[in-house]
Amino acid sequence: MRLLDIALLPLITALWATCSVAGQQCTRETANVRKEWATLTPTERLDYIDALHCLADTPPTYDQATYPGVRTRWDDFVATHINYTLNIHFNGLLLPWHRNFIRIWETALREECGYKGYQPYWDWPSNSLDLAGSPHFDGSETSLSGDGEYDESAERDLSLPKGTGGGCVISGPFQNHTVNMGPFYDAPGNKFPDDAFAYNPHCLRRDLNTRVSSYCNSPDVTAALLAAPNITTFQTIIDKGLLGVHLNGPHGCAHASVGSVMGDLWAAVADPAFFLHHTNLDRMWALWQEMDEGTRRVALNGSSGIYNSPDWPEVTLDTPMVFGELDEVRYIRDMMDPMDGVLCYRYE
Repeated sequence: MRLLDIALLPLITALWATCSVAGQQCTRETANVRKEWATLTPTERLDYIDALHCLADTPPTYDQATYPGVRTRWDDFVATHINYTLNIHFNGLLLPWHRNFIRIWETALREECGYKGYQPYWDWPSNSLDLAGSPHFDGSETSLSGDGEYDESAERDLSLPKGTGGGCVISGPFQNHTVNMGPFYDAPGNKFPDDAFAYNPHCLRRDLNTRVSSYCNSPDVTAALLAAPNITTFQTIIDKGLLGVHLNGPHGCAHASVGSVMGDLWAAVADPAFFLHHTNLDRMWALWQEMDEGTRRVALNGSSGIYNSPDWPEVTLDTPMVFGELDEVRYIRDMMDPMDGVLCYRYE
């Protein structure tokens, strides 16, 4: 970013914070409305699916010499997530960083691919007992595709029970979807992979796992999340759930319940389910914030390093967040209220 851009950033941010699209103040009537996938009409689902295919067919903006695995506009988002993985997970940046990441994705779908709707979400408890039978993953033409072909030897987290797939997705609109980077299943959780952006085309793999979703994405877990008395407890439940064990929270478990590509901490963005999952995580945060706006719109906890590493500074409202070439620098304070500034959306 040029120095001139940085100098102008406070002015730009201040101007954007006073208005939404077309210069209107953000209100319940003017806000974008995000809906659960199952409540969308078949036509609305197909429109979203078409927009995803559009991003997968559009050339990237990232330089291929620097990012050899980036071959599509969708890959721009995968590479960005890989690049910042060590700063945006299991810490104080998880929620605000992904809130803006979703906004950038939603904007790309609408402005670059003609999508007329808004980013849908996946309400985890709605299908936690039957992933493969749900409109999200039933493999129909209006789903996000179904399970992968059964593969006993597929790479997975051995601390979790085996799912029902593991191989290439064999049904639905993304059965021919190509993942161009990763996988990073064996990459250490605190070290950047040497081949992070290498070109490695492979199929979209899934390993649907109801045994995982049934105990950590249940109604009891989401109820406990919304009942959290403070942001520290809220984040602990996100990461550790009701059992208090790492990765048993609804965030990690939703990734693991879809499995394979979605279970890849670094490259999960390549699975079409990623943004629906993170949009629901954002929805949970938004609902929790609404219960005590005076306190929770400024409530933060944790550092800006993975696992709240003490080597990184504690987050504050003035902590900057970077998104590579996808967006300008944003500050946490700009992401604390979905009905303010550049955001202007609500959940239905």
